[in-house]
Amino acid sequence: MKNKGLKLTAPSVCSTFKILEATITILAPNGLEYEDASDYSIVAKITFGNTSFLLTGDAEAVSEIQMLSKGLDLSATDFKLEHHGINY
Repeated sequence: MKNKGLKLTAPSVCSTFKILEATITILAPNGLEYEDASDYSIVAKITFGNTSFLLTGDAEAVSEIQMLSKGLDLSATDFKLEHHGINY
C-alpha cells in the first residue's frame, strides 16, 4: 500500500460501497472491546439485484446480539454460516 500511495480506511457499521452493480453494507463489528477475537469479524451484506448474501466471518453470539439490537437488516437470500457452524 505504501509503495502505491494508498491509504487504509477501516469501514464503519452501516457504511456502503459499490463494486460494479453490487452494493456492500458493513454490519459489524459494533464494538471496540471484545473478549473473543471472532467478534471483531467484519459482517457484510452484499446485494446484487434481487439476490443478497450475508457474510458473517466468525462473528459469535455477542456480535449477533449487537446487530439485532441495533435493528440492522440481516435478511438475505443466501447466508454464510459463521464460525464453522458451531452450535451455541
